[in-house]
Amino acid sequence: MNRQKLEAMLVLHEGRRARVYRDSLGKLTVGVGCYLDRGGVPALFAALGIDFVDVHSGRVALTDAQIDAVFEHDADAAIHQARLCVPELDELPEPAQLALVDMAFQLGQGGLAGFRQTIAAIRQRRWDDAAGHMLDSLWAEQTPQRARANAALIRLCAQAEAEDLRAALDAAMAAQVDGIAPPEPTSRHRGDA
Repeated sequence: MNRQKLEAMLVLHEGRRARVYRDSLGKLTVGVGCYLDRGGVPALFAALGIDFVDVHSGRVALTDAQIDAVFEHDADAAIHQARLCVPELDELPEPAQLALVDMAFQLGQGGLAGFRQTIAAIRQRRWDDAAGHMLDSLWAEQTPQRARANAALIRLCAQAEAEDLRAALDAAMAAQVDGIAPPEPTSRHRGDA
């Protein structure tokens, strides 16, 4: 998975803020989509030397380095959660990997796991069905732009697989043509005349 693409996409969807704010669902958030009131955040902040109470209250802003450290942790956790929900994540086309990790980042493992029909369709490489299931959800109503962006990524997988198949066929044809030696010249004997 391309980590730079993933991080750029997550920042695009979540934003990046040094001070605490309320997200679209009213949850206290900081950095790149870090919900402050979820389990484990106070311990993570303590391990990183961040005063959780001061950040939570809005008295203190995170530094760029602190935002990056929290984000790295959260991105790693989202990748792990997506792999738990879809064990074959690393074998999927990159657009599907990005969409699933983005969903895990936003919704957590339990939220992503709730997309049973989407995950089943992805496993069967039924990309349009998977995208349709994504868009037919409460999540898509709550965050429509993000849902549409992720559904578009899933739909790209059909194109990516078609291109991979075309490239594989082209390579096989080239290998077959390269492997065929030109015919040996033959001499014809007329026999004794």
